[in-house]
Amino acid sequence: MKLYQPDRKDLLINTEWGIPKVKLSDEEAKKQSLVLFKNRWVTEAEKKILKKQYNTYRSIRQGIIPLFLLAPVLLFLILFLSEPLISGQLELILGLIAVAGVNVIISIGLWNFRNWARWIATAVIVLSIALSIFSRDLNLIGIFIALLVLYYLHNDAAVQIFTGPPPK
Repeated sequence: MKLYQPDRKDLLINTEWGIPKVKLSDEEAKKQSLVLFKNRWVTEAEKKILKKQYNTYRSIRQGIIPLFLLAPVLLFLILFLSEPLISGQLELILGLIAVAGVNVIISIGLWNFRNWARWIATAVIVLSIALSIFSRDLNLIGIFIALLVLYYLHNDAAVQIFTGPPPK
């Protein structure tokens, strides 16, 4: 079992949750009203919490971070493969380098579950949605993906993951 933030025992997914499947028979688990999640027996309530935390972690690490790292590359390819490079595009190149730098910083912060990175990512996403809405080319797929990213950065599990353990 992989722990995402081993020092965060307030998150169920970061604990030694459940009973390993091999240590409890199917019949005994059913008597105790336990269900399987990732080859471990848990209660239905635990499964719901674990599933949401697991999906949020997975979405951040395998979906959102690659999007932030890939966006500048795709933008660069779209801009420079569709038009010949001209000398007046120096500002555009510098802008792309700045966007790429911000995206790398956001990605590092998200990988380490830093709350500031979540809020900077939110600002970048909201800005990109606004630019998409007010541009000539409305990108509905891009807006849908951006809204999905916002959901995964701000659902209950993400708020708990990014904001740290509750005060004691």
